[in-house]
Amino acid sequence: MSDHPKTALHHSPFFDEEIEETYREYVSCCSTAAMAVSIETSRLMSTFCIHSRPKTILDFGSGFSTTCFALLKRKGLLRATVTSVDDSPVWLGKTLAYLDGKGLSTDALVPLADFTYTGRYDFILHDIGNMERRARLLPTMWNMLNEGGWMVVDDAHKLGYKKAVAEFFGSVPHVLYEPSEVQTMDQFNRFSLFIKKETKTL
Repeated sequence: MSDHPKTALHHSPFFDEEIEETYREYVSCCSTAAMAVSIETSRLMSTFCIHSRPKTILDFGSGFSTTCFALLKRKGLLRATVTSVDDSPVWLGKTLAYLDGKGLSTDALVPLADFTYTGRYDFILHDIGNMERRARLLPTMWNMLNEGGWMVVDDAHKLGYKKAVAEFFGSVPHVLYEPSEVQTMDQFNRFSLFIKKETKTL
């Protein structure tokens, strides 16, 4: 991705002790650190949501990200409508149970089979299912993203997926937030890419 356009801005990842503590609990009781979205990506995602103030968010792959968005909303740091989607109804049930247990709520939890792909969003986390599905749905997610919106491509370190991501974004106008690879690198060498939909020329 290094040859693609880059943003000049630089954000320090948002740090909140409650989110950090909740993450530690989440990966010990509901998932694992190797499976859940990383705390590094969660910090930077929180930063972007606070700064860009999206009105609509697509959480495409429920889990800790759903909890993170809910915590930001309860703190008054996020005022977006959040739609969380997952390809596993069982996992959606676990997400709902965890949110209930923390006294949190989300706007919508939708099974992938019922998702219509007709909405428009200011911020999208693309983190659902297997990597083949993610690669296949990249164009669809991009089309659902509003002009000026941000997409988080999680697990961009995986070789096959990394190639598919590079090929797709090599064909569409965009701006890459370059520090995202370093700022989201976790203990498993996973990282995410933060990409802005910017198709209009100045």
